Amino acid sequence: MAPATWAGLSVATGDPRYAEYAHKEARATVDYLLDEEHDLLYRDSRFKTETGEFGEPLFWARGSGWVFAGLARTMEYIPRSDPEREFYETLFKRMAARLKTLQKEDGSWAMSLLAGEKMPQPETSGTGFFTYGLAWGINDGLLDAAQYEETVAKGWAVLNRAVHPDGKLGWVQAIGAAPGIVSYDDSQLYGVGAYLLAGSAIYDLLVARERTSVQKVMAFGRFVPERQDDFAWENDKVAFRVYGPAAPLEGHSSGVDAWFKRVDYAIVNKWYQGHLDGISYHVDHGEGYDAYHTGVSRGVGGSAIWIDGKAYAAHTFTDFEVIESGGEQVVFELLYEWRTPIGHITDNKTVSLELGSQLYEVESEFMLDGKPASVPVAIGLTTQDEKARATQNNQTGRISTWETLDDFGLGTGALVDPALVKEIRHTPSDVKDESHIWIITESDDTGRLSYRAGFAWEADGEIVTPEAWHEYLDTRAR
Repeated sequence: MAPATWAGLSVATGDPRYAEYAHKEARATVDYLLDEEHDLLYRDSRFKTETGEFGEPLFWARGSGWVFAGLARTMEYIPRSDPEREFYETLFKRMAARLKTLQKEDGSWAMSLLAGEKMPQPETSGTGFFTYGLAWGINDGLLDAAQYEETVAKGWAVLNRAVHPDGKLGWVQAIGAAPGIVSYDDSQLYGVGAYLLAGSAIYDLLVARERTSVQKVMAFGRFVPERQDDFAWENDKVAFRVYGPAAPLEGHSSGVDAWFKRVDYAIVNKWYQGHLDGISYHVDHGEGYDAYHTGVSRGVGGSAIWIDGKAYAAHTFTDFEVIESGGEQVVFELLYEWRTPIGHITDNKTVSLELGSQLYEVESEFMLDGKPASVPVAIGLTTQDEKARATQNNQTGRISTWETLDDFGLGTGALVDPALVKEIRHTPSDVKDESHIWIITESDDTGRLSYRAGFAWEADGEIVTPEAWHEYLDTRAR
């Protein structure tokens, strides 16, 4: 923690002796406490011979967090031309690479770093410092964004989930010198400080990302922890989003939302940054807007398990992974888990969207009670409480809708291999968000099912009539 203060004093006073002292003491500390095998520092010399609760070498998360965040803070005061900076950069990158491998599935780091999933509690002070340091490293150019952004996003997401409704940050281990116990209600000021540091670095990261993506035509997708853990994706034609773990139970589900675009360049980062700055993406400022209502419906091609004429849908995704983004196509995975009358369902969706297409593609892998299985699946389009006209083509495996929204036509559609279509059913309802047109199908014996879904908006000037929309869908089905 101390080197940043010493280096800062040299900057403030112009006296190099403060920084020289910091460099000498930092090197001595690293020489004494760095474990060359694990690329981590012991909290103090006692830990070189001690083991953790599960017999693992003992590296304390918050202790390592002070080091990692401290390296970032120190480098802010050391010019890149300073020969001493290489020492801090090398250690920082070594620790970053190791920490990436130690992140748990929920996005946090175990209090005893090598204990991993054996310590399921999401301790937030160590996680906060690591998330800050990794985000800072991307901003500074020391870490590759493609390699570390997902790690940062997952860390930030678990930190946000630890915030109580009244704003209190939970899961902060109490003052100590080693891994210990922690609960949802535990909070400390240094944990809040780590959280705020992480937030500041992530804000800088988002601002930089928005600047670099302006006017860039690409297929793009990302996790959006700054707004209820959304996941959003787009190409030059269309944009979509689904809700994530932070979304409240009420009013949110796993349906697919549509964002309307008038421009071919990427807008997801810009619109979310505008949201943070108080600029609503529900208003068309010339590039398009979000006027589509999804709520708890299936939206544009959301899926559900179909049992006795009723749809059972997941709430929100529980995990994600970005496979490809920023080029000719975006590819990512979303994991959904939920209970149904036939058992526990998991749906691992691989979603892709290519430049030039109105339709995203889904490759689902369903499991029933932990095993791949053939399960009954319904692919749905909301009819917006019957404001949209629903149509179908059994020969091409197509369902579609068309409505007028804010004076412009909007078509939505979904396609399934017609050989796999069991039934197409239109289910009007007086209950809000429950009116749909469905393709009823099933996954194969290995749990796999593929389909496509998407939309067209008249205001973008390409597909301007329901007939043109139906032709577009049927042509691609053939």
